[in-house]
Amino acid sequence: MSLPKILLYALSFVGVVLLGLSVFGDSHDPLLYYIYLILFLGVAAALFSAFSGLATNPGSIKKSFTSIGAVVVSLVIGFVFSSSKVLPFYGEITESVSKWSGVGLITFYCLFVIAVGTILYSAFRQIAK
Repeated sequence: MSLPKILLYALSFVGVVLLGLSVFGDSHDPLLYYIYLILFLGVAAALFSAFSGLATNPGSIKKSFTSIGAVVVSLVIGFVFSSSKVLPFYGEITESVSKWSGVGLITFYCLFVIAVGTILYSAFRQIAK
């Protein structure tokens, strides 16, 4: 059995045990800390993989910066067009929470439009060939 498979089974077992403890116990803290740990490990593995890929293939840096630039531009568009107005049916939230919620939604819409546009462009380009 390979090391990744052993780690997968061990992490899954710990997760199931902590889930059981949080469902039948009084505290959800151990499960939350475990989720934070798994999230941190996943982000670290993704960053390591991305940077090692860039180190082995320096030509892909231009494509990476193009993608990062698209995300930054969509964040700026989201920030410019979002409103910090708090409507009465929102409940007890601050203007900052309202603004950043709007930024997240508008950014999601921008990235969605970019993704659909890319798919359509690719499809029409293939049909044209």
